[in-house]
Amino acid sequence: MESDRATAPMVTASPDSLTPVADVKIQVPEDEDVLGSLENQKGIGSIGPLEVTKPSLVIFAACAGQGHVSVGIPGVGSFPLKCDSNASGVRNEFDVGHVSGPITVKIAGMGEQRWAVTVAQAEPTGY
Repeated sequence: MESDRATAPMVTASPDSLTPVADVKIQVPEDEDVLGSLENQKGIGSIGPLEVTKPSLVIFAACAGQGHVSVGIPGVGSFPLKCDSNASGVRNEFDVGHVSGPITVKIAGMGEQRWAVTVAQAEPTGY
């Protein structure tokens, strides 16, 4: 089956600011249309550019440690994620039907937090 996506997502980061660490992962339901993912990271990173063909973008995020991680889509919205010792996670959905062109998700840890982010596209679920 051919993919509707024109290009594969690219993961970018500064070598000094993004270092793999252990055990922060996200499990998403098998039926999610995953576009990109980063696991076991710290510092600053991004997932994209993403060719989104559905009106909603779903961001699954988890982090461990103290403080918070900021996750966002420039020009659309963002959210802070409070980190804890259990690597708790959240699911946030953004309306991106009005966005033209590729989308990039930006992630910024504010210290030694370990984080993981998975991005999927979906039909709206009622926001």
